[in-house]
Amino acid sequence: MESENPISKLILKTEFLCQLIDIKQEGVFRVSGNKVNVEALFSAIESDEPPYYLHTPDTNTHVTTNVLKKLLKTYNSLLMTDELYSSLLDIWQSEANTFQKDMKLRQLLHKGLAPDQLKLLDMIISLLDKIQSQSSVNKMNSGSLARSGIAASFARESHQNPIILPIIVDIIEYLIQNYGTLFSEQHYKADLLFEEANALPESMHGKAMRLTKESAKLGNIFAQKQLAIRYSSRISPNLHKALNHYIEAATSGDTACYYHAALLLLKQSNQQKEFRTEIVDYLERAAKTGHLDAMIQLSRVLLDRSNGLPPNEAKEPILRAFKSIRSLQGLWPKYNRLKLSPIDVDAYGFRKEQETEVQELMEDVLARIESLLSSLRESSAQELY
Repeated sequence: MESENPISKLILKTEFLCQLIDIKQEGVFRVSGNKVNVEALFSAIESDEPPYYLHTPDTNTHVTTNVLKKLLKTYNSLLMTDELYSSLLDIWQSEANTFQKDMKLRQLLHKGLAPDQLKLLDMIISLLDKIQSQSSVNKMNSGSLARSGIAASFARESHQNPIILPIIVDIIEYLIQNYGTLFSEQHYKADLLFEEANALPESMHGKAMRLTKESAKLGNIFAQKQLAIRYSSRISPNLHKALNHYIEAATSGDTACYYHAALLLLKQSNQQKEFRTEIVDYLERAAKTGHLDAMIQLSRVLLDRSNGLPPNEAKEPILRAFKSIRSLQGLWPKYNRLKLSPIDVDAYGFRKEQETEVQELMEDVLARIESLLSSLRESSAQELY
């Protein structure tokens, strides 16, 4: 029977405690409850005789959260198995790219956990997500919740040390921050469709395209990006569809796709007139997230736009180009020190050759600024005479 299953019992107890918690209570999960009441409620919970509230004294949110943490710590082996710990730590420490990390975490949660384990973890992280959504009232964001002792409740005895515990805190914080996508059945289904599409041979291109489209509709960013690449690389490119998929991927979180959208428009013959505003807008959006190639391309586009303009009008694009290059000069050494995967290289827009390109761009923009200042001085002098 289900009631004889230890984890099913733990789910019932956790569900009961979650219902008692006021998510707007200031300091929820951080403030300690009355020790006597905590022990009384914990004993009632452990009696396995629901409804538990018939056996408990008056309680409050702080007592309840203390009991929930104690309950999870007592039975954490039912949820956080050694295999799950090992897989979590491996994904966390080996996967720097956010989207790859999310796909692997979703696979671990939905495929690596038994249904009851997933239900229990979902219930807890969902509660924490609701609490952090009220952080303006309860003063508890995802970081403070993860550090409040809830992460320690998940940690096994062997992980209660200064090396492993901070990593578990970071993982719990990440699960809270990304609850909506990591625990989503829809996003997991999108991942499976995308993996199935990529595993098909070229001879099944039609089916692969159909599966990729289905995955994209369900929110898979990689599928959106792959569709954009396919539509833009055809002999007769479908600019509208490619651009839509790039922007969809960018607004979903892969901001490097703003850069790819701008490049797509730059290749069009009449881009100077037709897509001028969009190109600069997309490049600026990507540049704001630290995409180095977007900063370089933005500088070049702005400098090109300044050509032939009178000094007063050329001033604005030249100074914007200078600001972009200065930002790039600050970021490039930092990225150069990192060991970036191929996916991270695309995400950051990093290339080794950029150091020389940036130096040449800076020399160009400084020369233009000097020329601009000279022209403005001459213009001012003529006005005086």
